[in-house]
Amino acid sequence: MTVSTFRGRTIYEAMARVKDRLGPEAMILSTRQSVTPDHKPVFEIEAVPPGTPLAKNIEKKHARRTDAGSSRSTDENGLSLEDLMAVFARHTQGMMERMIEHPRALKLYARMIKSGIQERNARRFLEESGIFDESATGDAPSFSRRIFDAIANAIPIGEWRPGAGDTRTVAALIGTTGVGKTTTIAKIAALLILKERKRAGLISVDTYRIGAFEQLNAYAKILGIPCFQAFKKEDLTAALTRLAHCEVILIDTAGQSQYDLERVTELRSLLQGNTSIGCHLCLSVGTDSSEMHQTVLKFSPLEIDSLIFTKLDEAERYGAMINQVIRTPYPVSYLTTGQNVPDDIEKADRENIVRLLFARN
Repeated sequence: MTVSTFRGRTIYEAMARVKDRLGPEAMILSTRQSVTPDHKPVFEIEAVPPGTPLAKNIEKKHARRTDAGSSRSTDENGLSLEDLMAVFARHTQGMMERMIEHPRALKLYARMIKSGIQERNARRFLEESGIFDESATGDAPSFSRRIFDAIANAIPIGEWRPGAGDTRTVAALIGTTGVGKTTTIAKIAALLILKERKRAGLISVDTYRIGAFEQLNAYAKILGIPCFQAFKKEDLTAALTRLAHCEVILIDTAGQSQYDLERVTELRSLLQGNTSIGCHLCLSVGTDSSEMHQTVLKFSPLEIDSLIFTKLDEAERYGAMINQVIRTPYPVSYLTTGQNVPDDIEKADRENIVRLLFARN
């Protein structure tokens, strides 16, 4: 299959010509910027149609193609036009030129953008990987690994240590309506009971949702652990006393809008007291990054101990997780991946989060 070269006065014009001729899924082999004899800039893109043997070979074997004696360099992994368009749709001043000068960064940058990582964070990870350094050496896998490590190092992990020594852990799951707090509590309780052999108990302070206590109590009966309902602070204190033999006590709270500051204040007043209650904020991964950040800010008066990202199975992209942990210092403790109790939950792990991030891109 003959490689086609498309030229334009701008990178966008060249991309438009690739799209018109080969379609949005065309495989990009190389990009470069040069000047015409009259010193006007010209952009060139080499591409082949999707599904051709050459395109498949690039994707499958990570072939590297270099034109000796020219300024053209080739992305080692191949790059679809769709990816390239994603890159330049979000570039900042100077980024376009750097991408053209370092085509090996294109694939990595595009994958981060497609995964939902914000442009400024993607640029940060590229910078930290050293991919733009003049002295940088290495092949595509080595730079991919550097990006992988840069993202992983940005993720703080918070590990629960329930029942350590003579102390007990009291943890309240907080968050917006429908984020999956009750199911997540059941999953965590099951993990602690079945795998860590901890004595656990449950409390519901959700007095707004019809059937909230019944749902939590049903899980408690399956697990063979006590469960109490608390309508006010005195009830909560009494329930904590009755569960004094437990190493771990999990509290299910009412879902509430992050913009309902009155109810957030009400919940804070309920949970504050003599007993140290840790608050763990549940966030649905499918939530828009800006909306997720607003949720964290509005719930921050509750002194958040960790973030629990839920509903990974319902999300198309996972980049919002990375955007959030970079913006705020709260560590990640758990991830939930479905409705099954106790299977669809796992303790947060940096490398696993990054693998999940790129699994669909």
